Amino acid sequence: MCGKCGKQHTNKSLCAARNSKCFKCQKPGHFARQCFTRVGRVKIHKNELKTVSISTQTENCNNKKSIKKKKRDSKRLQDYFDRKRTLQELPFNKTGNTVFISTINSDCFLRDQIETLKTQLEDENFIHTSTLMELTREFENTRKLRETIKIRDAKIIELENTVQRYEKGHDKITDYITEIKRKKNWKLHCSDVSEMYNVVRKSELDLKAVCKNYEHELEQLKKTNTRTNSGNYHQNRRNYQYRERRY
Repeated sequence: MCGKCGKQHTNKSLCAARNSKCFKCQKPGHFARQCFTRVGRVKIHKNELKTVSISTQTENCNNKKSIKKKKRDSKRLQDYFDRKRTLQELPFNKTGNTVFISTINSDCFLRDQIETLKTQLEDENFIHTSTLMELTREFENTRKLRETIKIRDAKIIELENTVQRYEKGHDKITDYITEIKRKKNWKLHCSDVSEMYNVVRKSELDLKAVCKNYEHELEQLKKTNTRTNSGNYHQNRRNYQYRERRY
């Protein structure tokens, strides 16, 4: 077995490790599996390790992330930078938290004024909401009243039309009554008319009875005529036959 490449061969000039370089000790002439030198660990700074690991993680995450998640992350970053920009525009941006809190605690007058303004704004908001609710109720009531007024107006128009029709009919009736009253003895006239109607009705019934009697008599006459005609026909036939025999 060759001590440089780890393979079995007799010709050392054909060894593959002759022109190669070891990965452990960085020396030529042998492979890493046949290296017996002790190499100390290479010291790497912690920040370099962190940057490498974070960069590799971010690359893997970016490869795995979908388009929707990328949009979400970009939106979050944009919102964060917008908030930071607005905070940087404030006058007390460079002051520390402790200094800012101390100034707020020291300036009690402004704090009380802010609280009073908040309460006033809340009260005004409540008043405005209550007035708006009342206005909406009044609007609904007025709308309902308008609808009822429209219905009543329509009913009034219908009643006026009916009254006009009844008045026209009443006028016609009064005219007819006045015409009847103008005639003399209108009561007697009415009684005479009724009597005449009864007489005419009675005469009509009598005529119907007479017509029925005449019809009955005509039917009987027709029957008798048919019988006499048939008897005369037979008698004439006999007389004719007797004459032929005689001559």
